[in-house]
Amino acid sequence: MNALTSRLKTLIDERLLPFQGVLFVLCLVLGVFYLAFEANRLELDVNYVSVSGNLNPAQRNDALERLGEIVEKGTELALIKRKIESLSWVYRANVTRDWPDSLDVDVVPEVAVALWNDNAFINQDGSVFLSEFDLIPSQRTKLPQLYGPQGSELRVSNQYQQLNDALLNAGHSIDLLKLDERGGWSFKNQVGITVLLGKDELTQRVQRFLRVATYVTLKGRIDAVESIDTRYTNGVAIDWKESMESFEIAKTFNSEREQKL
Repeated sequence: MNALTSRLKTLIDERLLPFQGVLFVLCLVLGVFYLAFEANRLELDVNYVSVSGNLNPAQRNDALERLGEIVEKGTELALIKRKIESLSWVYRANVTRDWPDSLDVDVVPEVAVALWNDNAFINQDGSVFLSEFDLIPSQRTKLPQLYGPQGSELRVSNQYQQLNDALLNAGHSIDLLKLDERGGWSFKNQVGITVLLGKDELTQRVQRFLRVATYVTLKGRIDAVESIDTRYTNGVAIDWKESMESFEIAKTFNSEREQKL
């Protein structure tokens, strides 16, 4: 009887041996996950918080003020990261612990590449953000002004790049680009001339503007131009400043039938 019991015990142990290995690995994996979870929590008191990054004093103070509101024992680092990145002027943040009682927050601020409508900015990704810290007034005047309906910021930003690149080759640039509610485009160049492009054939209409602008410049009248409407099939219309009369230059303005300015 004892021999039979011993044999049965040996068989059971042999059959359970593979499962014991699996159980050990499972416990090891769960332990790693638990340690990772605990490492993401501030189980110890935080006595020191540092904020690094290319920030001005106002930005640094704003970040520290937000940290003072959210950092406490048991707070997850991921939550702190999300809260800091929720600040409108923050592009990205990285949060790490410096044992035993310090927290380091590296902040990357948003960088504006254009002004958006009347109260916001566009970053390098074509996303809109609000900020009172990122630029001093003298720097804001150097940025292009973009206008468009809500949700069109990426489209307007991309169109600005395409049109401005075409104009730069001819010595012009865009100070202001607008997409209206009906889908029509217009821009104001570096000398204050408003150019109406409409909805279609934007590249061809930009080239038409450049030909007319070159012609008017040669005539010494570029400073008298208020706006140029390129939406005509066979020509453009020039609106002159003050006492100058508005008239249309035909498609053949550079032929023998060109109108004298």
